[in-house]
Amino acid sequence: MKQELGRHLTLFAFACLAATGQVIVSPPTLPPAIQGQAYSVNLSATGGTAPYTFSILQGTLPAGLSLNPNGSLSGTPTEIGDFSILVLATSAGGTPTGTRDYSLSVAGLFCPDTNA
Repeated sequence: MKQELGRHLTLFAFACLAATGQVIVSPPTLPPAIQGQAYSVNLSATGGTAPYTFSILQGTLPAGLSLNPNGSLSGTPTEIGDFSILVLATSAGGTPTGTRDYSLSVAGLFCPDTNA
């Protein structure tokens, strides 16, 4: 009986950890960028144990931008368009992890024709 009770308590503790140990990546959306202008956003995470390591699982950033493992997304974008990435945040020790899909729009800098 004692061994059976211990097994159930262990399973209960594991189930509680699994339910509360999810990593949430923030912010929920990325602000738009402008081609040729400096861009900087700091990604963060909650849940699990800090420090977190950030990486791109799918997709690509526009040329000129990079995601550092500390969550700093920065640089100067050199191409225009809409870009989709899937970011992975990994808790210290490797688990738990969390992901977030991001869309980033890079617009061209509008320069009015002053000769008109």
